[in-house]
Amino acid sequence: GSAICADLGSRKIREELDAMEVMGVSPIQRLVVPRVLATMLVAVLLNGLISVVGTLGGYFFNVIMQDGTPGAYLASFSALAQLPDL
Repeated sequence: GSAICADLGSRKIREELDAMEVMGVSPIQRLVVPRVLATMLVAVLLNGLISVVGTLGGYFFNVIMQDGTPGAYLASFSALAQLPDL
């Protein structure tokens, strides 16, 4: 977030945004929209990655470290974790 703001601020100081407007290019459509979309995509992907890594970490800790059975972990996980929890 701060890198995006710093880049846009430095472009404003160097009058690059004004030059884009003179050329008929919208700075919002050209610079801001792709960055916002990329930020949202990365946030969703990181959330999914952290959820998978946390679930696998809990599985390995339960099965390997505590000698639990895989079926018991999956049964307790499906009983305690519902779709709205994500």
